[in-house]
Amino acid sequence: MQILKWLGQRKALGTGTALAATVLAAGLLSPTAQASSAQGYVAGSGSVLDDFGDEGTLRRGGTYANSGATGLWQSILYADGFLSVSDIDCQFGPTTEAATKRWQQTYGLTADGVVGPATFGRADVSLYDEGYSGTTLNVKYGGSKRPVYFQRTSQSKYLFRTDPSSSVYYMLTAYYTSTPYGC
Repeated sequence: MQILKWLGQRKALGTGTALAATVLAAGLLSPTAQASSAQGYVAGSGSVLDDFGDEGTLRRGGTYANSGATGLWQSILYADGFLSVSDIDCQFGPTTEAATKRWQQTYGLTADGVVGPATFGRADVSLYDEGYSGTTLNVKYGGSKRPVYFQRTSQSKYLFRTDPSSSVYYMLTAYYTSTPYGC
């Protein structure tokens, strides 16, 4: 409503989609943080450097606390030395919350243990395009302790491994709505 007032618009939101597109195109707002959670999975397109900043929010006790998206986040924490491989369980519990707070503090963010746009967006800085294998983009997260590798499918879905230190384990989709089998 604030944007509508600011733009001098008080019309019914029947033209909300056109208005939102105009506002976004003008650079007045960025896309909402729930963009990919509405799709049901961690997604990306174009440059990898902006793939995570528009993701849904992960937190202990939250809607997506037990999910593949949490597993992907735990892989990032592992890469930066805040979790061990055995901690990658797709469950956003006290261990992941504490590791997230330490990660946020290290990177100069508010250490609240919540993985929202600022935290996910900060992780974007360490994503690297490693080229394609067929139609799948290989993406490296250059962690401070070790790299971890993700894949971005032609459908924009991010895949991760429950054991990022091994290439033997199969890749799991980073869904928001479910914990993948094997995690």
